[in-house]
Amino acid sequence: MELDLLNHRIEKEIVKLKSTAMVKRPFLSKEDQLILDDILDKTVFGLKEVLNRVNQNPLLQDDESTDKVFDKCVEVLVHTYKQLDGLKEINTQEKVNEELNRAYDDIKNFANDIKDSVSDYFNSPETKTKIYNAKKQTLDLAEKGLDKLREILKLDE
Repeated sequence: MELDLLNHRIEKEIVKLKSTAMVKRPFLSKEDQLILDDILDKTVFGLKEVLNRVNQNPLLQDDESTDKVFDKCVEVLVHTYKQLDGLKEINTQEKVNEELNRAYDDIKNFANDIKDSVSDYFNSPETKTKIYNAKKQTLDLAEKGLDKLREILKLDE
């Protein structure tokens, strides 16, 4: 394989590797994202270093040597893809369902707390006394108002 072709094919494989990693990255945990970045950085650095050495050494630029270099680079890429496949993807639907269930439980607990506090408030002896007194005062005011209304209506006769 010609040197230019080797360079082109390895660069193309690096682009494929980076795009595979970019697609996979959002579905990984933060810890696995760091591992992915490390794997990607080391692999890309290694492949570019091999290309630099081949480009600088005329003894490695014959077809037989470039074929061997490409085969070794492919082995490295296969190993890297296996490592990437080993990273556990988070099931996004499962994650969404967990978040929804947690939010539902929080809202349910909050509603129960409000219900309990309202119930405690209205069932407390102090509140019952205040409600009784308010009703009594309302009736007293209504009776006074009715008495005044009767007075007014009698005067008009």
